[in-house]
Amino acid sequence: MSKLIKLELLKLRNILITFFLFSIILSGSLVLIFLHGYSYQYNIEIWSEAYTLILFLFPIFCTVPTTWLLYYERKNNFIAYSVVRTRPRKYFLSKLFVHCSYGFIITFLMSMEILLISLYAVGKVSGPSNPISAFQLETFINQPLLYGLALSLWRGLLSILFVVMGFIISLIFNNIFVIMILPFIYYIIENILLSMLRLPYFRILTALGLASGDYTSNIELWYLFIGPGILGFFTFVLFLIAWNKKVFFNK
Repeated sequence: MSKLIKLELLKLRNILITFFLFSIILSGSLVLIFLHGYSYQYNIEIWSEAYTLILFLFPIFCTVPTTWLLYYERKNNFIAYSVVRTRPRKYFLSKLFVHCSYGFIITFLMSMEILLISLYAVGKVSGPSNPISAFQLETFINQPLLYGLALSLWRGLLSILFVVMGFIISLIFNNIFVIMILPFIYYIIENILLSMLRLPYFRILTALGLASGDYTSNIELWYLFIGPGILGFFTFVLFLIAWNKKVFFNK
């Protein structure tokens, strides 16, 4: 299985390097955009504002590169060729492990890059005293690096759920546009429905953006697992559909 993991890592190596360079440019640009025209009391507020664009496009950032690759491997019958040379379970688990690792790494890196630029590359801000809302507000203000590190790790873990969903979708559908956009569509619909039901604190968007939002100071810890739990349920349903379609070459 280690050989399979190494092969999958080699496939994503260039994508990861390209994204890393792109993410540095994007992170710096976002901080510059949100630095001017806004008033902040603390530097970590720049991070929470600059990350809003990433939050909106979150499923796209963490799934599109891997779903795109998986689609073309399936279309070119590379998967069918590879599976006969090893056990299907080993093959798909190693591929999924690498894809999930990729999603975690790019999500964590993007969040941390914006954080470090906001805290250390920008001069200390000292705007007027305005109400601040964030989950665990005291840690947010007094230990910004620790807060940002913990939230970046949490975001990386949540990205894995979307990667798994995208992985299964790539094996079910044959349309590249549908494959790349479905995780994002789920993200938007879940956000709209829970907002309409006046349950915005259960959204996965809220779990990702704990450093922003008018209601985040009042969030209970267990709220953070509702959105991911709903996503996990729908992903499991997709897995059952995929299993019945025998896309994993199961008998």
